[in-house]
Amino acid sequence: MIFVYDDAKHNQYSLMRALQYLALEWRICGAADILDGVLTPADTLIMPGGADLFYVEKLNGAGNQIIRAFVEEGGIYIGICAGAYYGTARLDWDNGDIAGTRELAFYQGTAIGPIYEFIEDGDITKSWRKTVTLEWADGTITHSHYQAGPVFEPDADCAAEVLARYADLPGVPAAIVKCRVGKGTAILSSPHIEVTQATADQEIYAHQNPSVTRDLQEAEKLCKDNMLKKLIESV
Repeated sequence: MIFVYDDAKHNQYSLMRALQYLALEWRICGAADILDGVLTPADTLIMPGGADLFYVEKLNGAGNQIIRAFVEEGGIYIGICAGAYYGTARLDWDNGDIAGTRELAFYQGTAIGPIYEFIEDGDITKSWRKTVTLEWADGTITHSHYQAGPVFEPDADCAAEVLARYADLPGVPAAIVKCRVGKGTAILSSPHIEVTQATADQEIYAHQNPSVTRDLQEAEKLCKDNMLKKLIESV
């Protein structure tokens, strides 16, 4: 079973559409469900995009201990954007505006974001939407949706595997990493690999959006197939 964490704050339209398209068995769960023991080592937990401070508020302490134990016992954690920040040992958002340690600490290193080169005019008050080029370890090239995710800066003892890199950036930094955690696995994805051209179009509105033309142009560059299946198969 795949569980998608739902904090009742963020829209997960593209993720739910991706899971529906792949015909995978899934359901949503919240902090209360996790505390009630909904997860088993045979499950996958997807922590989606949004703002990780909402995750911190509900899950710090007992919730994170349960998630960590779930992965150590054989479960799979897939963190996308905010979920990726949340799965690192430390994060640094907007040059220290939000910074500090995170309890799950699957990735031994720091998640640093946003990537200003991908944001409209490098200004976080403008559009965060960007189609970026991912260079996968198997040689595949895909065009994926970026919306404020991090680059991953490893500690000296970090043993994570890099699954994909940002080909558009100097030094091609890590964009997606895979961490062995006990018997389980944590995959952290900076880009929104679940977003496709079609779902991006559905999420973009002109109302109160001065960047609508740019956003639609970026959406046209996206792959028509989501890469979530590739990520799941990499476990």
